Amino acid sequence: MLEAKQSKMKDASVNFFWLGVSCHCRCRHCLLNSGGRISTVPYENARRVVERFLHWRDAQEANDLTINFAVGYSCDFPQLVEHVKFCTRSRLSGANSLQAGGWRRRSEEELREFLSVLKSAGVSKVGLSFYGIGKSHDDFAGRKGDFDLLLNIAQAVADCGMQRFETIFLRKGFTGELPALLHELESIPGCCSRSLSPFDYRGRGKLLEEVRPTLADIEALPDHVLQFLNRKGYKTEREWVQSIATGAIPEKKYRHYFIPIWDENIEELDTLAPDTILLRLRQRDNRLNESLPSLADLANVFADPDGERLYALRDLEWKWQGMYLDQHPEINASGRFDDLSECVLKK
Repeated sequence: MLEAKQSKMKDASVNFFWLGVSCHCRCRHCLLNSGGRISTVPYENARRVVERFLHWRDAQEANDLTINFAVGYSCDFPQLVEHVKFCTRSRLSGANSLQAGGWRRRSEEELREFLSVLKSAGVSKVGLSFYGIGKSHDDFAGRKGDFDLLLNIAQAVADCGMQRFETIFLRKGFTGELPALLHELESIPGCCSRSLSPFDYRGRGKLLEEVRPTLADIEALPDHVLQFLNRKGYKTEREWVQSIATGAIPEKKYRHYFIPIWDENIEELDTLAPDTILLRLRQRDNRLNESLPSLADLANVFADPDGERLYALRDLEWKWQGMYLDQHPEINASGRFDDLSECVLKK
């Protein structure tokens, strides 16, 4: 029955990421738990893998399969302009946007020059992430002066006629700073979207449960701040448990592949047929899913029915699955929860 359900799923995206660039920050919540391991595969070789999959997709006429190519831990690297042009030329998802986290320090004039070059290459939007205001942000990002640098980037983005999108991460002890932070950000033109978000339960974010916001934390926020939080997507554990119990959770329909490019797998990515690579990932993911309880069964055993902390549903599923696997070490879950390994996520 599970295999039948899996077969009905639609392949939605193949996401390659090349962790070949050091980050100048050391954020406490980083979605990656790698300790900063750097890929030794040259950027050009990583791009060649993506090109193989693009050619394969076009030959299959699978135009609804999205191919993504992300660079990390920061996108501030010598081939960035070349990378942007490649993504734009190849019509890759998100080709016109960049995240500014972990960029090296530049003067205001250098930032404007840097962004002008990126704009000419095709970038129109720049993403910024905030964890507080002033020292509060800097301490969380692990770099003194990072908050002021982000404000300078925001202003340079506006000066260059580009747009920015902002993510403000919610945590206990910070919500009181939100009105002042928003006042600071709203004084700079060019923001096209803004969102408030708790941390994902993955990478180093799993270590931050003690600062995960509760319903009481957000209910204390003024409406002009709270408007940026998606309350349909972020609910308390108690609310999610009730939705699961009533069968109000929609069935997952789409499969997303995530493939990091390392020296250990570059040969296979260069030589194996894309169909073979994706089939192998599907089969491994299906075997793991067969060994895990359903979401409802996980909730019955591991959920806190009175929990007031805010989560996305996927975060609770990861958390409960991790608790189950801690009790069943005989299950080989490598690749499912390791942010440096190939994996499949379903939505």
